[in-house]
Amino acid sequence: MKNKFIKFRVSSVEFLLIKKKARATGLSTSEFIRSTIFEGTMYHRLSDEEIEVYKTLTKYSNAFVSISNYLKSGDVDGVKKHALDTSKLIRKHIKKLL
Repeated sequence: MKNKFIKFRVSSVEFLLIKKKARATGLSTSEFIRSTIFEGTMYHRLSDEEIEVYKTLTKYSNAFVSISNYLKSGDVDGVKKHALDTSKLIRKHIKKLL
């Protein structure tokens, strides 16, 4: 049960920065400060674009693992197909940036 208070002074700028960082993480100010102190980490809520980038990178990673597996097994046709598919996927995402 959280029933104790800790008070400490901060400048106006520090106050605004703490509030802003807490808001960016989606945590309350108290939760943000506790997590920063006890876990030593500051959370950052990912934007929709960042989530999409991570999903895309995961697809690339999986594709390269598959290519590696095909190389190990000697399946030349599988390597070619997966390499071409992966290159098309990369080009598709590059076009989004241009």
